[in-house]
Amino acid sequence: CYTFNTSPRSWPLAQAQCRAMGGHLVAMETEDEYNFVRQSLQNTPYVRHSWWTSATDMDREGSWVWAAADDRSMNTFGFWIENEPNDFGGEHCGILDQAHSFAMNDKNCSLKLPFICENTYG
Repeated sequence: CYTFNTSPRSWPLAQAQCRAMGGHLVAMETEDEYNFVRQSLQNTPYVRHSWWTSATDMDREGSWVWAAADDRSMNTFGFWIENEPNDFGGEHCGILDQAHSFAMNDKNCSLKLPFICENTYG
């Protein structure tokens, strides 16, 4: 179950809000899940926004993981924008970039963006 939260937050605050709701920032652990989330964004009124995911390399520069996933390893399925992630100016958090058809990009974690929470029930 996904919740698309349009109230802009920094990455740490977005992650905290998702956890308070019993979930975490979205971790697209399969290519099918990635394609589903991208398609969902392209078919909503929120198509003009970029969105936080749980992707981060805060623990180790250049080693990208899904912060909240059971399997933290981040298979990329070719979903990063070309020449990204590039850590330009200290970028350590991953977004779905609306300017690039929701391909992944790295951004500064203090940037305030809408975010996607993922909840697993059962």
